[in-house]
Amino acid sequence: MKKLIINLLIGGILAYVGYMLLEKSSTVVSKSAFETQEKLCSDSEMVFGILQDSVTEITLEIGSTESTSYELKYAYNVNGKNYYAKKKVNDLETQTLPQTKVWYLKSDPKVNTVDDPCPHLESLKAGKTIGNEMLYLIPGAILGLIGLGIAWGGIKGFIVGLFRGNKQA
Repeated sequence: MKKLIINLLIGGILAYVGYMLLEKSSTVVSKSAFETQEKLCSDSEMVFGILQDSVTEITLEIGSTESTSYELKYAYNVNGKNYYAKKKVNDLETQTLPQTKVWYLKSDPKVNTVDDPCPHLESLKAGKTIGNEMLYLIPGAILGLIGLGIAWGGIKGFIVGLFRGNKQA
């Protein structure tokens, strides 16, 4: 019984630390993405883009939970040259118009966003940490899996010990 409690305690702590690291990774934005957003906020132009007819449905299944998002393609024109890009949305109902606003970088029109860059930059500054999300994501996943494995091993050993008649499992 003592071994079970120790395994559950160690496994639970490792799984919790892993979970917290995974949560932290969702609050981290890469330095290059942040710098791109800063450039778009300070040096962008807005044009109207045309949403294309093709919509790609993206379904992500994790266990019994299913999440659906959609990828929309749009085209926009800068100085007589057409550019094409994609954006992901969670709800098609919000995309009823055939047009969308597109902000592009004046020095490189291929760099664009469909979200107003300045409010988006402010939300990044308020709620995100600039860094490499993989520094949290990879260790978090590894620690979480090790913790779950230790806890499962303890439970399995305890159950096997009960069936074998070992009272000290």
